[in-house]
Amino acid sequence: MAENLSFANKPDTLTLTASDRLARALREDHSLQARGQGAQVWEAPAIQSLRQWMQDAWTASWPIEQLLHSTQELALWRDAVQQDAQGAALLAPLSAAREARRAEQLVARYELSLPRPQSEDHQAFARWRAEFRDRLQRRGWLVSADLPAQVIAAVRAGRIRAPQRIVLAGFGATLAPSERSLFAALEAAGSRIERWQPPRFSPELQRLRHADAQAQFRAIGADIRRRLMPFADHSSPPPRIVIAMPDPDGRRELLESIFRPLLAPWLQGLEASHQRPQPWRWEAGGALADQPPIAAALALAELRPRDNAPGLVGRVLLSSALWDEFDRGLGARAEARLRDEGWPRISFERLTAALPERLQARYLALRDAIAAAPSRALPSAWSQHWQQRLRTVQGPWSPQSDSAGFQLYREWERLLARFSSMDAQLAQVSAGEALSWLRELARSARFDARVEYTQPVLILRLDEAMGLPCDVLYLVDLSADGFPGRPRGAEAHSDYLPLDPQIAAGVPGAAPALLLARSRELAAELLTLAPEVSLHVVAFDERGAQVTPSPLFGTPADWVEAPALAELSGLDRHAVAAVRHAGRLGRSAGARRALGPRPAHRPRAAVHATGRRSGAGRRRRRARPAACRRGAVPGLVRIAVLRVRAFAARHRSAARAFALARRRAPGTRRARGARSGLGRAAQQRRTGPAQRRGDRHRHRRRARSGARSAHAAGRLRPRAGGARACAPGRRARAMDAPRAPPARSVFG
Repeated sequence: MAENLSFANKPDTLTLTASDRLARALREDHSLQARGQGAQVWEAPAIQSLRQWMQDAWTASWPIEQLLHSTQELALWRDAVQQDAQGAALLAPLSAAREARRAEQLVARYELSLPRPQSEDHQAFARWRAEFRDRLQRRGWLVSADLPAQVIAAVRAGRIRAPQRIVLAGFGATLAPSERSLFAALEAAGSRIERWQPPRFSPELQRLRHADAQAQFRAIGADIRRRLMPFADHSSPPPRIVIAMPDPDGRRELLESIFRPLLAPWLQGLEASHQRPQPWRWEAGGALADQPPIAAALALAELRPRDNAPGLVGRVLLSSALWDEFDRGLGARAEARLRDEGWPRISFERLTAALPERLQARYLALRDAIAAAPSRALPSAWSQHWQQRLRTVQGPWSPQSDSAGFQLYREWERLLARFSSMDAQLAQVSAGEALSWLRELARSARFDARVEYTQPVLILRLDEAMGLPCDVLYLVDLSADGFPGRPRGAEAHSDYLPLDPQIAAGVPGAAPALLLARSRELAAELLTLAPEVSLHVVAFDERGAQVTPSPLFGTPADWVEAPALAELSGLDRHAVAAVRHAGRLGRSAGARRALGPRPAHRPRAAVHATGRRSGAGRRRRRARPAACRRGAVPGLVRIAVLRVRAFAARHRSAARAFALARRRAPGTRRARGARSGLGRAAQQRRTGPAQRRGDRHRHRRRARSGARSAHAAGRLRPRAGGARACAPGRRARAMDAPRAPPARSVFG
């Protein structure tokens, strides 16, 4: 990579990238190259994304127009929609405004010439667009979609000096019409434009098919751990690893839960150390509104003198950003007291009365600040009021927090500043409307804390990985439904615009042929991006349906089954245990290899599924039929795991399904801690007769449905002989009676 970045050192050379991410990566590579050559100080190269360069160049030309940010633009579109007679009747005018904003961006990016509107949607958009453009012209405002045209006009007029040499990096083979017009104007002004070609590789592709998403990410995490372990004890740079997938946001929670114990075990547990490095980072980052301190500040801004929801009060009382550990404990007691009292809405007087004396002073000051809130005010006044609420609480979250807390506090201040800049677009608004726009700003902003150490693993979308230098590339979730999937952003067409002009301009989502050509180009680019490339797909999705690999990455015969890991997860162990106890799998050699040794300790006071303690359970276990104790086919272990996991995925809670299956399987024992007769009696004394009858009917329905689901799945069978296999003197339950197996399993 060092010799490929030699162009960045030359004077009068501007490198324009297709994304901010690629610009950061090239700047980092240039710095590593200079440090590797022994330089102490070096001049930063001129590497910028095209979007950032256009904004900086336009700002340096001293324009008279004001550039609006995306939420200001959305507010103007919302007003244009609501002022229209047809738009005022819409149930969701803000959603219509978002789609209209995206349609306007398509018009500017692809330089669409719109014909006379024919359909009702096209006519409505034409009216909204005329109102939107008229207001922009009257107020001297500009939106980001107009920047290319403004920069082209400034270059032709000489207000923006064209660089002597421009190097393009990360752009596809086909440029958008607005990009072609801009580069043509720069060439006419004297610029020499070249394309940077990243190094191409011919890796030996490895196509792996995993059982499910958890197995897929566990295998990837184990492989990344194997690659990073040799670099843990010395200062040499680790390999750059990229994980690209169609939908990173949809996999964020699952991937974080699997990567933490594998790659960052110090982040686990109650005494987790967040000061140690986390080796992975997300390109897009999470929504700013989802960060706990920002969510707490938004909840604090939502509080009113009266009529507060119990969930809102609980979020404020238990927030770690607003209170220290001791105060949160006191707040938890007050929150439990309010919930026990059962108030559907909580006033501030009732909340203050439930608090101990230590917290009452600050909550009384907060009550006075909330009472001073105006009924309607400008966004800038609302920002000052919300900041005053946060200062009144005097919580641990402040500019003096740790690095991540400090960055989040600065983001909160920037959020309020962006909202304050909307005075001209919103005018005076009520508290509810002001808070809704603040939440819109927080949801649209992305945040990922900046760190001072190297994070070698980068997680992003497939299209974001184009041109990105890396050493190891994992292409994940390559199913036929995911790639080529539904186009998004600038690649998706708009229903507010006629379809023929979008097809003629080359919008990828406007026609299947265009989308397929774009997907093939992206797939060919990804397969030659790194010296090591591995492709991954799952065999079954979360619903248990079979998944087909994407044909753009090989034929079905090219995919091989991924090797199983050495040990199963806890959910897999419960699944195999439930099947084994039901008699389908015994203590065979295959089961011993899959499950490991039996636990050394078992509770003495075991509770049988039919219900009583004492020696009757031991006699019942000795009377278990031999068919339930003999070993079964070892090869069924893995099949049982997959099928029971798919069965559990159809329920709301997999843990409940497995617990129900184990509790109702004949010949099993109830887990320790199950509710005994004394516990049920104590609960019934606290409830009325009507509620007890309802509870009995509900428990019977759960028992019947759980047994019926388990028997229909073919995983749990009754004892051989049915009711006669039970211990003498005990009446068998109706659910233990033998049932005819279904003609076809639900798993196919």
